[in-house]
Amino acid sequence: MTYVDANGVHTYYEEHGSGDPLLLLHGGLADASGFALQTPAFAERYRVVVPDRRGHGRTPDVDGPITYDVMADDTIALMDDLGTGPAHLVGWSDGGDIGLLVAIKRPDLLRKLVVMGANFSAAGLTPEAAAAFEPESPTTIVPVMRDMWKEAAVDPERFDVVFEKMHHCWFDFAIPPADLERIAAPTLVMAGDDDIARFESALCALSSFDGRRNRHGHRAQVHRHVIAHGYDLAVGIEDRAGVVATLFDIGGKGGAAQCGSHFFGDGVVEVLEDLEFDRITHKKTRVYAKSG
Repeated sequence: MTYVDANGVHTYYEEHGSGDPLLLLHGGLADASGFALQTPAFAERYRVVVPDRRGHGRTPDVDGPITYDVMADDTIALMDDLGTGPAHLVGWSDGGDIGLLVAIKRPDLLRKLVVMGANFSAAGLTPEAAAAFEPESPTTIVPVMRDMWKEAAVDPERFDVVFEKMHHCWFDFAIPPADLERIAAPTLVMAGDDDIARFESALCALSSFDGRRNRHGHRAQVHRHVIAHGYDLAVGIEDRAGVVATLFDIGGKGGAAQCGSHFFGDGVVEVLEDLEFDRITHKKTRVYAKSG
């Protein structure tokens, strides 16, 4: 197993392939295995780096809070230590929110940014999702999240400590629209019809990205999919990877390549290669709003 000491955290990461660097950031209480079905396809064209964040997977929890800002700083330190230079970044759920903060804090580190199922603030969660994250709620999914987290955890008995930290992280969080306007990297925002994040929050983010276009000259685009986030389905790791694979299938010249029992599209690869995102089309994707 490969580790790097980044921002005071002994951080596990995987590295595959060669080419332009591409960082894949997993969701909350998940780990690098969430991208297991996508990593091989990306590795055909990119140097793919997939870390486990603090308190997730094979990276231990450490003293102190877990916040999006802290995890963004961890990610920045990882990128600096690994010498990725300007990299593409694809973040799912919590990984998407972290990617946005990396883009704000260190614009020099990002070439392109793709975020999926990001909520931008605690207010961006649906009421159903907020209830599902409460241990005493009748609709709680915390037991499922516990089982999923323990599968790869360094210290499986530490779930309650990590969950309390993450609960504070999820419900005490907001990226100010003015900060979103500072993002210089071309950005694709993807949201699900049946997601834990309200689609309206993605549209609010789009309006912020619109505000930055005159400054940076880049387009932002929001895509909506008839697809669930994953946690609300309470599905396992393999199926969650399938959800991510479907989200990746946003079109492109290459169509979709079989990846296990799921389909992986070339869409995100094309997004990374297409600066202005002008060619994003797919019959399964409904474009509700875009800038430019």
